[in-house]
Amino acid sequence: MSNITLPIPKLQLILGEPFRALEFSGIQEAPFIEPHRHEYWEIVWCLDNSGTQSIDFVEYQNRLGRLFTISPGQVHHSEFMGKNIRMLIFRPGFAETNPRSTQLVNSVFSTIDRPPYLDCSEESFPYLESIYTLIKEECEREDCDWDLVESLINSFLRYALRFAKTPSQKGEQKDARIVQLTELIELNYREQKKCQFYSDALALTSKRL
Repeated sequence: MSNITLPIPKLQLILGEPFRALEFSGIQEAPFIEPHRHEYWEIVWCLDNSGTQSIDFVEYQNRLGRLFTISPGQVHHSEFMGKNIRMLIFRPGFAETNPRSTQLVNSVFSTIDRPPYLDCSEESFPYLESIYTLIKEECEREDCDWDLVESLINSFLRYALRFAKTPSQKGEQKDARIVQLTELIELNYREQKKCQFYSDALALTSKRL
């Protein structure tokens, strides 16, 4: 019998719903057990060390204060989300309403030179906790102000970056051209498929690139 590879299902927010705030306390929900491809931005905020997250088929351990950052198109699943997890889920374009907020989202979710998570110090907890509570309360209102939720999300992301611990590189220096190449690909991948375009842009041979 030949092996059949089933397509990875895509998960979307409910039509017309730009944002969701979720909490887990050890009870697993079906959509997260099997691999699924996101069509939204997602932050998984760990408030203890239990559970794991698999992102693009690489498994990572939950850690107190760790914020997993999962971008649209990435594959996510978790056999056990954890005993104390909070999630922020928002559709593309909801929090990126101007160049500054777009840059903020890109900074939080960028994995060019780090794993798909931010480890925040305990100093961040009161700030993130209070903002999350405000977001949750606003979303539960019948007359929810989505502009206010958007503003609160941006505040949450800014505090996350402020208190994120800088990962040690063990003396290694990252080649700045890797960042330049990634940016070029993101801007041009639909029209430019050949290596020569990117090597010319960076003044490198195709082999070196």
